[in-house]
Amino acid sequence: MPDPQTSPFCSEFHVVEKSVELVVRMRGAEQRVRIDVLHDLKQGGYHATTPAQKDVTWKAPVLAMHATAQIWTGWADFPWVQGETAEAALSSALSVLREHCDRD
Repeated sequence: MPDPQTSPFCSEFHVVEKSVELVVRMRGAEQRVRIDVLHDLKQGGYHATTPAQKDVTWKAPVLAMHATAQIWTGWADFPWVQGETAEAALSSALSVLREHCDRD
């Protein structure tokens, strides 16, 4: 495990403790979501971040053609989720995600 004391230039120091990737249905479409549970080595505790995969298209100006790619972006309105353990933070993040998913 890295020691945050050896990196005083870092104001935050997190290690990815768990990461799960899911495909869920939201607003009628399949959406790929990742939940990363981070362990804060400076302050202690765990919290989850939830990036979502998005398709982006742009026009390449020189070639006058469109290009597409899939990128991971931050989910801006996903609430801050934390826990005393990695499992607790993951469980909380899954509960929040469930509320955003389509009901069967």
